Amino acid sequence: MEFLRTTGTVVFHVQHHWVTESGDTLNLDPATATSVPLSQTLFAIVTYPEHLSGGTGRFAGAMGI
Repeated sequence: MEFLRTTGTVVFHVQHHWVTESGDTLNLDPATATSVPLSQTLFAIVTYPEHLSGGTGRFAGAMGI
């Protein structure tokens, strides 16, 4: 997590690991979520690009945004 004092922006570095009930997986690249303050206790996510980079089982070879 990064906090930019000049703008109040908070940037989160996220890594998702998704596994289905059947054990198939979805592989996602590391992501960055950027937020801006709406109040002292509330932030809005303004960018959160995700990229699917593969998987196993029925998701083998899955690619995309």
